[in-house]
Amino acid sequence: MLKKWLSEEQTTSMVGAVFDSAEDARSAADAVRSANGFEASDINVIRPGDPRFGRKLEPKSREIAGTLKRAHLVLGLVGLVAGLVLSLLLVGLGVQPFEASPLFSVAVITGFAAVAGLLAGGMFSLRPDHDPVIERARRSTGEGRWFLLVHTRRPEQRERARSVLSDYSDDTIQTI
Repeated sequence: MLKKWLSEEQTTSMVGAVFDSAEDARSAADAVRSANGFEASDINVIRPGDPRFGRKLEPKSREIAGTLKRAHLVLGLVGLVAGLVLSLLLVGLGVQPFEASPLFSVAVITGFAAVAGLLAGGMFSLRPDHDPVIERARRSTGEGRWFLLVHTRRPEQRERARSVLSDYSDDTIQTI
């Protein structure tokens, strides 16, 4: 639920497989394409030395930028509001250090909470779950092998892609 509020990306997970030849990678791509629910733009065959390597791994750069903006804005505002509520609660309850300097307390707690929200937005935007897939693609194409990458929209679609690819390759990987 939170992911939908923070992300503008339509395809949030990936499934990849390593192949020794272009023919094997294309056969697997055709099999994935024939499975229901996959668009041609969701399936990318990456060849060794591919000049469009980065674009094929993360083809929706505008959606990623939108996710960066939205996650920072939403979580920054959540932090700001939470900090404001907490600081006003501490001042209102008469907690001595906060009651003695209420404006300073409200400003400092609210500021730190807003920064914490912005940091949370940055952590959400990092997408560390993509790193293993990207590294596997980089390593395999660097070794002269082919990499097939499928971008998926839903968990059941990710599982279907993984199932199809596992029939064609012993070396598959997926994001969570």
